[in-house]
Amino acid sequence: MEAPENNDIKEEIQRHQFAVQFDRRNRRDFKCYSVGTDDFREYLMEKTGYTEPDRDSYTDIVTLCRDICGVNLSIGYLNEHTNEEILLIDEWWDTLEMCRKWLCEPDLPKFKRDTGR
Repeated sequence: MEAPENNDIKEEIQRHQFAVQFDRRNRRDFKCYSVGTDDFREYLMEKTGYTEPDRDSYTDIVTLCRDICGVNLSIGYLNEHTNEEILLIDEWWDTLEMCRKWLCEPDLPKFKRDTGR
């Protein structure tokens, strides 16, 4: 992302209210890692009913969210990164339908990331 040819991508992402990644194991949880504020986490719990098990690890949104908050939502897969990885379609569908309703709401709030800058 630091390469100059990615400047357009970085600028486009920052124009949005927040970022959502659909790539989390399990069901009904989320992780913001280091790119979520307490207000954003409360908002997510209210809108999704999901909880955050911890803030450990790292994923794509940590790199992509330079100025806005981001979240990785669970979509119901198990045994990630193994030959036994499976996707539970009903759980994926539940997350998709919940997000369709939530993200179509008018006037979604903007959550700026606390970058300490």
